Amino acid sequence: MLNAVIVVDDEASIRTAVEQWLSLSGFEVQLFSRAEECLAQLPRDFPGVILSDVRMPGLSGLELLAEVQRRDADLPLILLTG
Repeated sequence: MLNAVIVVDDEASIRTAVEQWLSLSGFEVQLFSRAEECLAQLPRDFPGVILSDVRMPGLSGLELLAEVQRRDADLPLILLTG
């Protein structure tokens, strides 16, 4: 079972709320405020899922999706938007 989740969102309150919800549900959560940070620290063969906002400064969620698919086409990435 996959229990690792990366959350990428430029809004601190959203990151905190999602982290609390997922942690209480038994998931290991790693937070990033920017897609570039996520990509720099994304381990090869990450055994989880990425949740990302669509609109962020710097790389957008869509650009993050494209790069993640280039690196690992099997890694699930869910895009969220307000």
